[in-house]
Amino acid sequence: MTCFIFQISMGTADVIMILTAEPPDTFHSCANYLCDNFDEYYVVLYGFKNGSLTRENVMNSCAGSWEKFNEMLSKTPPGNNGNIGIYFDKKEIQPVVRGIFRFNENNEQVESFTPEIEVRAVLESQFLARLMYAKLCGLQIGPKSRVIATGGASANPAILQIIADIFNTTVYITDVPNSAALGACYRAKHAMMPEGTPYSEIVKNLPEPVCACKHTPGLEKVYMPMMERYRKLEEKISAM
Repeated sequence: MTCFIFQISMGTADVIMILTAEPPDTFHSCANYLCDNFDEYYVVLYGFKNGSLTRENVMNSCAGSWEKFNEMLSKTPPGNNGNIGIYFDKKEIQPVVRGIFRFNENNEQVESFTPEIEVRAVLESQFLARLMYAKLCGLQIGPKSRVIATGGASANPAILQIIADIFNTTVYITDVPNSAALGACYRAKHAMMPEGTPYSEIVKNLPEPVCACKHTPGLEKVYMPMMERYRKLEEKISAM
């Protein structure tokens, strides 16, 4: 099932919202499923406790600033030479696990990574997980799909590029990173309008998201096998 909008909200926790014209092919116990009153589209929601605060913890321990974090990120290749880290500072919703787990290219658990590897590992693992859980519902990113990144982390171009490369598509952003607050304002305005006013009338002049970055061709050959490895490693730590 191809989705037409895939939104990643990157805040204290991360939330993915997937819009599709047809119901998902399969259902997952940790997802929320919604549809509009006319069954014109369907929405799948996933929440992840470990979002921006987890990324910030790695930034603080390894880099000290986001500028340095981005610089360190550029020193490691996509795929991180086979290293995968899983970072659950808080007990995650799925899997129900807490802790930090690092694996080398042979899937052997290791105690630590170099700071450069750690920086890339936290980003790659988080967004591989976001894509993996969407795929568990049978949802796919197609040629006409678009990913919209919102939340405070959407202001970081290096993070957006990781998303574009893992999702193998173009990433768009809005002119207001903290879009949840903006959405609340529009809802409040709608509540003050005469009864029967369609919500579409309230948001008709809302600016369209703009292209922030495009994916690097060929990296799907790196990230698709890596996502399968991530899935197996997540299963492994769930059984510990």
